Amino acid sequence: MKTFSETIIDFCAGEKENGLLLASKDNYIDVDFTAEKDGYYAIEFNYSHEDTESLVKGEITYPDGTTAVLFEGFPHGSEKSVVNLFLKQGVSHMHFCAPWELVLVKDIKNLGLTESFEYGISPNNSLYFCDAPKTMQMRLKNYRKELAGIKTDTGVQIPFEIKQKPLDDACTAFMADVTLDADAVKALGEGVYTLTYTLCDGTEISQTLTIKKETPKTEFKIVNFDVGCANSTLLMLPNGKNMLVDSATDDGARDVVIPYLEKNSINIDYYLLTHFHGDHNGLMDEILEKYGIEKPNQEEADKLVTADKATRENYLKNFGYLDSTMLCFYDELHNVWDLGGVTIEVLNSRYYENGKPLKVYKYPFVKNNEHNYENSTSVSFMLDYNGFRYYHGADNYAFSQNRIIADFARMDRENELNCHHFFGNHHFICNTSAEFVNTLNPCTVFVPSGDEIQCRSTYTRMYKNEVEKYYFSGKRLTDTLISGEVGNVRVCVNSGDDWYYENLPK
Repeated sequence: MKTFSETIIDFCAGEKENGLLLASKDNYIDVDFTAEKDGYYAIEFNYSHEDTESLVKGEITYPDGTTAVLFEGFPHGSEKSVVNLFLKQGVSHMHFCAPWELVLVKDIKNLGLTESFEYGISPNNSLYFCDAPKTMQMRLKNYRKELAGIKTDTGVQIPFEIKQKPLDDACTAFMADVTLDADAVKALGEGVYTLTYTLCDGTEISQTLTIKKETPKTEFKIVNFDVGCANSTLLMLPNGKNMLVDSATDDGARDVVIPYLEKNSINIDYYLLTHFHGDHNGLMDEILEKYGIEKPNQEEADKLVTADKATRENYLKNFGYLDSTMLCFYDELHNVWDLGGVTIEVLNSRYYENGKPLKVYKYPFVKNNEHNYENSTSVSFMLDYNGFRYYHGADNYAFSQNRIIADFARMDRENELNCHHFFGNHHFICNTSAEFVNTLNPCTVFVPSGDEIQCRSTYTRMYKNEVEKYYFSGKRLTDTLISGEVGNVRVCVNSGDDWYYENLPK
């Protein structure tokens, strides 16, 4: 116990190698932090664990008796992570545990007040069409600082309403929802504006607002649904047919996906299930029945993967349903269904092209169980329409993504992995490959997630440091779209040189 900071005052955990082993949900560590004044303090955790990312849950009790919650994700391995926590003057008490994974905590230190904040506005770029007015809602990362005003680069002040999240979150992900006055936005007129959000301490955050008189006509649309930590996407094809890729959870299907389809009178012609998890196949049978989509029985599906490619494609033409048990690597879905000039190539599924099952790629910290097998063999694909490329990530982990990079390098097809829009999947927040994202070189990245993404190390450390900071400095990436911050995202496409995206907040 000599290696521990004196701030640890109580614990119920195993002791191992001069550390405290949190091995069950009932284990805990209690720590006292002293703050000289109210503010954010850098708290250093020295730890190790054996999984992709450990999610630590805690609660802080302040000197005045109020409480705040803490969620923080720690990446695999043995290292130090620094978390900025809001503390009040005096002694604050933190009680935390690791409910899911086994974690060895070696040290916890209060490094003092910090100024290392990453303010932000989401989305970075907003689009407004005067002939289709909509609510302009943004998510502001403001660290408990009031928003003093919003003005354009032409000096026009924009009235706004702000809804601060309850002050019960101690971590850095402290957000406020800002709604711009619709009449004031429309009155600006057509053009490209820089909006400056000024906080009470003078901090300025910039955002680009583009206003157009009329909504452009586009031939192909992609709708990434805001269904929380789940997946569902609608492909509205140029030939008038529509494909639904997954349908989220039962609640997500009922509350978001189906209402969107019904409100916009959209018929579903094809249903693609990336894998058999409850956060992807919500109300699937109900949707298939509603739209008259036939699903083959298991015996029919089993025949597909062992047949030669021509036979497989011909057989599949009779169905409007596909899933990971029916597809092989590099199946071309446009050869199966009439996709109106849209090409889709499967890059990950359950079987190789010769019908042999995919081996589950193993990292020492990834447990080879059925849950991870489904994610590892979920259907990811590259879509192309007139030079516009969209990569759909299914629930692939970093090791599956790196396998795809290796495959394309072996086939001398590296450039074909470049895309304009990348659907990152909801496991993106805890396990993804920076090399893969950089290889895709996307303009926009969509991640279905709520506020929890802000406390997951893969996003806040790896992605932001190894992807965003490089590309946002003048490269291709222009926006990272978190569904919980921006709502549904609609990508409208004519070609690789003629496309746009817009967020549709709830």
